[in-house]
Amino acid sequence: MSLPFQKSALCPRLAWLMASLALCACPPEPVQSPPPPQAAELTRFDGEVQLPNGSALRYSAILVADPALPGAYLGTIDIPMQTLTGASLDQVRFLPKKHVDFNLALPGEPRWVGHYEADGALSCQFFQGNETLPCSMREVSTLKPRVPAPALPHQTPLPPFPYRVVDVKIGNTAAHLILAGTLSLPREAGKHGAVLLIGDRDARDRDGTHAGHKPFLVLADHLTRSGIAVLRLDARGVGGSGTSGPSPGAADLEGDARAALAFLRARPEIDPRRVGMIGHGFGSVVAARAATHDRAVAFVVLLAPPPEPTAAFSGVRCGVLALGGEFDREVDFNRNLPALHDALIGAPNVVLDSLPGLDHQFQRAAAEPGATRERSEESFAPEALELISDWIEHTLR
Repeated sequence: MSLPFQKSALCPRLAWLMASLALCACPPEPVQSPPPPQAAELTRFDGEVQLPNGSALRYSAILVADPALPGAYLGTIDIPMQTLTGASLDQVRFLPKKHVDFNLALPGEPRWVGHYEADGALSCQFFQGNETLPCSMREVSTLKPRVPAPALPHQTPLPPFPYRVVDVKIGNTAAHLILAGTLSLPREAGKHGAVLLIGDRDARDRDGTHAGHKPFLVLADHLTRSGIAVLRLDARGVGGSGTSGPSPGAADLEGDARAALAFLRARPEIDPRRVGMIGHGFGSVVAARAATHDRAVAFVVLLAPPPEPTAAFSGVRCGVLALGGEFDREVDFNRNLPALHDALIGAPNVVLDSLPGLDHQFQRAAAEPGATRERSEESFAPEALELISDWIEHTLR
C-alpha cells in the first residue's frame, strides 16, 4: 500500500529587501549605475529562560522587517535544548531600542517579552500557559544576512488531514505531572487499534523534531491513514508538558507511558484490547518496561533498541517488531541481534529486521559507513513506514 504524502511548501525565509530606484524626467545626464540592492538588517537576540528545575533553556531569535507590511517584522528562533532550528515566530512586535515581543505557535503559546532600559540593557519575561518565568535577553548584533540556501522538501504532512487531530492533556498522578500531546483518530466509525509513540532519550517535542524533520508526525500521519489511532507526547519539560525535578530515569518515563496507555484505553474511539507502543532508541527500553508490567499491551515496536536486552526486554510477552538501520552510528543493531533474540524468546510473533541503507533516524544514510550526508529530504524511509504499519495491522487482526 503506497502512501500519498503531501510535500510541505517551502518555509518562508527572511526576505531580501530591495531598494527603490527613483526616476525623474531630467535633461540627459551621463548614465549612472544603480545602487546595488540592499539586504534587510537582521537583529539577533540571545538569552536564557530559567526553568523551575534549575536548568536554563537557551534561545537565539532573529528578527527582520517584513518587506510586505511596513512596520511589521518576521522572525525565527533556535532552541537547542528542544532541537528547534529556524522555527518561525508568531506575532512579532518590535520597536527598536524600545520593546520586543514574540510568540511560538506551540501548546501553551510560549512568549518572550523584553523592554529596553535607560542604559540600553534588556529586561525579559517568559510566559507559557499560566506560568511566568524569569529570562535574560540581550541584543547581540544587527547584521546583513547571507542568501539562505533553499530548503529541501520533507515528507512533513500538511492539513487538511483525512482524520481527526485532537490536542490532549494527560495526567501522571503518581508524578504530579501533566503531559501534553496530540491524538490522531481515523474518521471511520467503530473502535480502532491505537499506538503510543515514545521518543529517544534526548528531550524532543511530540513530533520528534530534529534538523527540520518531524519523524513522529510523519509516522503518526502514515499510521492514522492506515486506520490506527496514534498518540504522541511532548517530552517532560518540552512544549506543553510539565517537568518534575532532575532528568527522568527509565522508571519515571515508564510511568508516563503507562498513564498514556490508560488514557488511550479510556477513549470511546479506541479498542482497549488493541493498544500498543512504538519506542525509538531509549524509548524502546521504556516501551519494553511498560509492556512487561502491563500485560494488556497488545504489541510493541522497537526502533533502534539499545544493547540492554536482558534487563529491559526479557519480560515482554506480547508481539514484538524490532527494527534497526544498517548504517546506524549510535546502535549496532546487527551486533545486538543475538542477545535481543534470546531476550525475546518468550514473546509471540517476534520479527527482527535490519533495514539496508538506513541510519538511527530511519532516514536513508550515506552510501558507506563513515561518510557524511549534508542534508536529507527524507524524514522517515517509506519502506520502514510500510513495514511498521503492515506488521501492526496484521498483529491487530
